[in-house]
Amino acid sequence: DDPKIVITEAFCMNQCKRGPNLRILQQSHSDNDSDNDSDSRSVTKVLVFSPEFMNDTERQRKTFQSVSNEERVRSIFELVKTYQHQQQQLQF
Repeated sequence: DDPKIVITEAFCMNQCKRGPNLRILQQSHSDNDSDNDSDSRSVTKVLVFSPEFMNDTERQRKTFQSVSNEERVRSIFELVKTYQHQQQQLQF
C-alpha cells in the first residue's frame, strides 16, 4: 500500500495564538513479523520538514503555525506533494 498523507488541524497545545495550525501525518501499514498475512498494523507518523520549510518552534511542535492565508496553504500543499512524489520514487 502507498502511504497516505493526511493534513489535519492541530488545536491549542500552547499554540492558540499562532494559529491556525496544521499537522502533516503519514499513514501506512506495517506488516507484523508473524506468518499471518492478514496481521498488519496501521502506522501513523508526524512529518517534520527541514529548517528551510519549518522554523525551530514548528519543528519542535511538529506543526505548521500561522497558516492563515492561501499562499501559506499552497506552499504547504506543494511541499506535501513533493514529499509524496519523492517517497513514490524511492519505492521503485
